[in-house]
Amino acid sequence: MTRTGALLAALAVAACSDATPPVETTAAPAPSSSAASITSAASAAPVSSGPRTPNELFASGTPTFIAGTLGDDHEDRVIRGQIELLRGLLFPNAKVVDDTSIDVARGPDAWPPNPVLYGGPHHNAVVAALATALPFRMTRDSLEIDGHTLKGAGIQLITVVPAQAGALAHPAFMLYAGTGPEGVAEINGMPHGENGVAIYDAFDSIAGGSFERGAKGLTPALNWAPLRAAITDETAVVAGARGPTKVTLSTVTGATYDDLPSMRGAVLRGLATALKKLDIDAATDVRVVIYPNAETKKAFTHSVGDGHAASAARTLHVRAFDAKLLERLIAHEATHVYTSQVWGPPGTPMLGEGLAVWVSGQYGGVELADWKKKLEKPAPIATLLTGFRRIPEREAYPPAGLVTRAIVERIGVAKLRDTLWRATPQSWQADCESAGIHAADLEKAIH
Repeated sequence: MTRTGALLAALAVAACSDATPPVETTAAPAPSSSAASITSAASAAPVSSGPRTPNELFASGTPTFIAGTLGDDHEDRVIRGQIELLRGLLFPNAKVVDDTSIDVARGPDAWPPNPVLYGGPHHNAVVAALATALPFRMTRDSLEIDGHTLKGAGIQLITVVPAQAGALAHPAFMLYAGTGPEGVAEINGMPHGENGVAIYDAFDSIAGGSFERGAKGLTPALNWAPLRAAITDETAVVAGARGPTKVTLSTVTGATYDDLPSMRGAVLRGLATALKKLDIDAATDVRVVIYPNAETKKAFTHSVGDGHAASAARTLHVRAFDAKLLERLIAHEATHVYTSQVWGPPGTPMLGEGLAVWVSGQYGGVELADWKKKLEKPAPIATLLTGFRRIPEREAYPPAGLVTRAIVERIGVAKLRDTLWRATPQSWQADCESAGIHAADLEKAIH
C-alpha cells in the first residue's frame, strides 16, 4: 500500500464546493502528532487577496497544471503521472502545460488561471526562475525553510505561494515539490488542503502552517512537530535480478525485537522476490524500517497498517511479525518503491496495487489463487479503473491482483511494463488492443 487514497476523496469535496541516504535534518524536529493536527494548527492572517490554501485554490475554478520538464525522462514521467492521477479524478477538463510555456519575466499576465505547479526548481523551470523570490530554498537534496534545513531524498513540500509584486511578480500558485529523483511521487496522497504549507519526509509530517506577509516580504509561520526517536541503520545486500544490490535496514534504537535476525532474512527474501518477478536489473536503492510493534509504527508514521511505502523517499515501513508474512508484505511494498524508481508511475491505482498483489502472491494472508473463490461480487474492471480508491481494499486489491496475473500470463512482465503500465482509464481499451489483449477477456480473470 502506498500513502495515496484518502486525501483525493477529501480534495474532491473541496474541489466540488482525494538506498539513498536516510533523511538528515538540521534543527528540524519530526512528528509525533498526527498530520491533521499539525497542518491545521497554524492560524496565520490572510496574506493576499488570492487563494491561501489548496482547498481555496481548487474551489476557485478549474486549475491549470504546469508540469516540470527539467528532469530526465523518468523524473518527467513521475511528474506527469501525479498530474494525471489528480486531473483524472477531479479535473478531467483541466489543461496541462509545460513549464516552458510561461515567461516569468512578463509577470502575472503570462500565467494561466489557477496555476498548480509540479516539481521543485531542479524539476520545474518556472520555480527555478522564481527561486530567489520564494520564501524557501529547495535543491535536489535539501529544503531550507523557517530557519530549518532538511536533507535527503523524499522531503516533500505542498504549498500555496501568495501573489507577489516586484521584479519577479507572480500570481498566487500552488506547488507540489520534493527532493530526490522521484520528488513528487505519491505527493497527491499527503494530507493537505486546509493550510498554506505542509512538509513531509520519509516518515510523516514534519511541519505545517502558512506564509505571512510582513515588512520583509513573505515569511513562514510553521508549527514543527516534536523530535522523533532515534533510528539505527545498517547496510545489507540483496540478490537482484542481475546481481547484488544494497539495502539499508533500519530499526528503532533501544527497542526490543523478537527474533530480529529472522525478520532481517525475511526482508531480504521479500526484496529479492520483487526484483526477480519484476525483472529489474537497474540500480535500485531502498530503505526498510522495521518497527517492533504496530503502536511504535503508528507513533513514527501515523499509519495503522502493517506496512506502507514512501516511494519518493525510497523507504518501506513495516511492523515486526511472522517472518513468512513479513516476506510477503515486503515483496508487496517493495514493488511500489522499485517500480517508482525504474518504471515510473502507473497510469491507474488498479495496476499499481494489482502488480504489488501479484508480486507478493497474496492479499491479507490469503493466496491470490484463493481470492477468486472468496470474491462474491467483484467489481468490474471499469470500476477498478475509475473508482479504485473509493472501493474497500478487500474488494479492490484482490481483483486487481487477479487482473494483473491474467495480463502477465498473456504478455509477460516486460510487455506489461512497456504497453499497459502507464495506461489511463481513458486509454485502457486501446492500450490493451495494442498489447494484444482483448480487454473483455480480462474480466474472466475475476468473474
